[in-house]
Amino acid sequence: MKSDDTQEDAALLHEPQDEDESTTSSSSTPRKRWQQSIPSSLVPSRTKLLLLLIIVPWLLTCFLAVLLVLDLSARPRCRDPMQSLYSPVQDIEFEETRFYRSRGEDKSPYQGWPTDEIDQLWQDSYINGLNSYLYEDEAEQLPDQTLRVPIPGRENQYMVVLDDVIRQSWYPERYGRGMYHPNGTLDYCQWLHYDHCLDQVRQALMCAADTSVIFFEWSELSNASRPRVDNLHTCRNFDKIRDWAFGRDVGEYHSHRKVVPLGNGQFTIQHTKHTDHGNQSECFAT
Repeated sequence: MKSDDTQEDAALLHEPQDEDESTTSSSSTPRKRWQQSIPSSLVPSRTKLLLLLIIVPWLLTCFLAVLLVLDLSARPRCRDPMQSLYSPVQDIEFEETRFYRSRGEDKSPYQGWPTDEIDQLWQDSYINGLNSYLYEDEAEQLPDQTLRVPIPGRENQYMVVLDDVIRQSWYPERYGRGMYHPNGTLDYCQWLHYDHCLDQVRQALMCAADTSVIFFEWSELSNASRPRVDNLHTCRNFDKIRDWAFGRDVGEYHSHRKVVPLGNGQFTIQHTKHTDHGNQSECFAT
């Protein structure tokens, strides 16, 4: 009896443990099987995960940096920030230029009482290339439609022309550009021309609006503070603009020749006649 009771008690004592083990074993079997089905080489360690968390963001950052550099290098480097409207020379480079004081010993070569040398210097700035040709794909990008003839010139050189016209008006004996007739009466058309030139220059100056700083210094000569206008400015490279225009000069220019499209890429040249507006015909020139 005692041996049977002892065996029964032992069995009772072991039953709960067997039930727990069987329960635990049955519940963890699918997970163990899944883990055992994956090769140990494919199970990432904590070190590998840490390296991935460090390397992947770094690689993405480098990739984005390369894209940014490529994008910036593809953009025009010297584009005029003021030139939101298309111009065929809008990517001309800028340079720092120190202005002349334009008085005393610091005068520019363009100044002084007119001579043949000074006249030639002015004309070299605009005579050639005042009317420059454009290719068709360039003309299509212009903000306003233009005619095939006449071909548009450069605004920058046009301002030099107007400036030279005003300069010559100060010396009517040399250039014959006075505002008065020989009898002393006002030449209205000539006056209107100068008025036009002055206002065109005014508009160009106000549009460009140079923001370079003019500083002051004390002048012992005048015993007062004086502005120093011989300071640095950021300017378009005028020599390169002039070279571009000279390279596309249309040569002989006829304002009374008009290109008329016929269709299918064919054109004809129409010769027009000057419209006579009487004695003040030049006053109607645009």
